[in-house]
Amino acid sequence: MTGQGGSNGLRAQIDYGSNQGTANNGANGVVVKMGQNPVRMATISDGTSNTLLVAERWRALSWYFQPGGPETDDYRGGYTAGYTAGSGINLWGAYQPSLDSTYAVVTDLRKFGSAHPSGFHGVLADGTVRAIRYDVNLGVFTNLSVRNDGQSISLDDL
Repeated sequence: MTGQGGSNGLRAQIDYGSNQGTANNGANGVVVKMGQNPVRMATISDGTSNTLLVAERWRALSWYFQPGGPETDDYRGGYTAGYTAGSGINLWGAYQPSLDSTYAVVTDLRKFGSAHPSGFHGVLADGTVRAIRYDVNLGVFTNLSVRNDGQSISLDDL
């Protein structure tokens, strides 16, 4: 069970995260914290085909074998109704996506990524699914993650 306050209670482990852009409060991403203005299609000024909505998230290799693991947002990652606190499911486009690996630094918990050998899957705000390479240029990936920076991208660069 989870409450409106955020991270208490049981939740299912999830391997996907929402795009919070590059700001801690989600102000330039697609998913924002409660209390922020909601994001509507019209506020995705870069275009829905140029903006990431949800994608696979980076996971620590040791988590694969911990069926009971810690009951935290970062480990379990289940979305909680009334999200207000920090969570592993709201990821930032400011970090280079990467293949799942050994946990090293706190920013690992905010990265997109997966266990696939060459990249991960992301859903754009227009509903299309794209494969995104781990070696995508970080500037391109950041532009994809920010909904209102005035920068378009070439989907070929992903």
